Amino acid sequence: MGHKAWVQVDGKALKGTVKAYSERNQDFVSVVSLFFGQQQAVLAAGSFHNKQKSEIHLAQELIADSALEGVIFTADAMHAQKNAAKHY
Repeated sequence: MGHKAWVQVDGKALKGTVKAYSERNQDFVSVVSLFFGQQQAVLAAGSFHNKQKSEIHLAQELIADSALEGVIFTADAMHAQKNAAKHY
């Protein structure tokens, strides 16, 4: 078996974009990236407002749009959704 490439999926909220910090219905911008560690390069990235989309949905879109094959994607537990595999 050959060596597979690993791509990390990660999202971060941009603290400086938080509005109404103490309120339940906050609005903030987050970014999600696909990072190819072996090459130390960002393959794809996108941003979203939390009231319009989620990290899970943007990550799924970035992975599908990347058209990468034969790689292993790693992500945190947020992305361990029961039906996530059907999106890839």
